Amino acid sequence: MGQAFDALAHAGIVDATLAGRMKKAVGFRNITVLNYNAIDWHIVHNLCRLHLDDFRDFAVCILNQEPL
Repeated sequence: MGQAFDALAHAGIVDATLAGRMKKAVGFRNITVLNYNAIDWHIVHNLCRLHLDDFRDFAVCILNQEPL
């Protein structure tokens, strides 16, 4: 799934930095799905506090695209 963000960056829809941040979110999602019992809730809290703007930034990039 992280490759989708590489493709969006290659197409100029998102910049490479945002694509990298979104790929990290995918990696975190994979960890939470596969290791639910081993989740460090302090990390989850910090991600929610410090990185929710990544998702807003991604939404803005997608919404600003011309329809196909």
